[in-house]
Amino acid sequence: MTPADSNVQALRSVDDFHKNAALMFEDIHASIQQRGLAANLTSRQGPEGQYGLWNSKDSEHKRLFVFEYAQKYRFVQMLVKIHDGKLRGGGTKYKAVCARLEVDPVFPLLIVWGVFHPRDIGRFNGDGNVRRNWADNTVLLGVPDDITLADPSSYTWDGTVSVESPPGTDSWHCESAAVRLRRLTDIHDTRDVGNLVTDLMDS
Repeated sequence: MTPADSNVQALRSVDDFHKNAALMFEDIHASIQQRGLAANLTSRQGPEGQYGLWNSKDSEHKRLFVFEYAQKYRFVQMLVKIHDGKLRGGGTKYKAVCARLEVDPVFPLLIVWGVFHPRDIGRFNGDGNVRRNWADNTVLLGVPDDITLADPSSYTWDGTVSVESPPGTDSWHCESAAVRLRRLTDIHDTRDVGNLVTDLMDS
């Protein structure tokens, strides 16, 4: 195999990985939809997301679905590759979460899910960028150093993390959420997807 062939094979492997991640998220979304058929499930965001190279310095791959079910705002987000711009010159709290979980901050390979508890329901329902920012905030991504939503040391694979802004904080930042996490690479089959969705829908 020539060096050029090796490079092409490596690129194909990367492409296959990103496609498989997207397919996994599609399976999660389909399972949520199936569970919600008998109830009033309302999409509030997505499913959306993409794998993109924005320029020579910035790329990103994440997926998001926010929905209302059983009178609660639930979400699931996949973080494969973090936008480089969110890490340059900042991201201190997010990096601390990644250190706690022993994941790479650029390629965290995370599935994050749970329930949002907005205080400003009007803004939460009316602004998609607020919902996107809240989803990032669940792992303290995009949280300025002067705003405290959660202690990075409280993040764990085995329990629920409480993320909450102090009253009076701008509702651009997550007002309240109960969050659970799992490594993307720990989801192997439809049973694992089903267990995640059951946990989300029964929260």
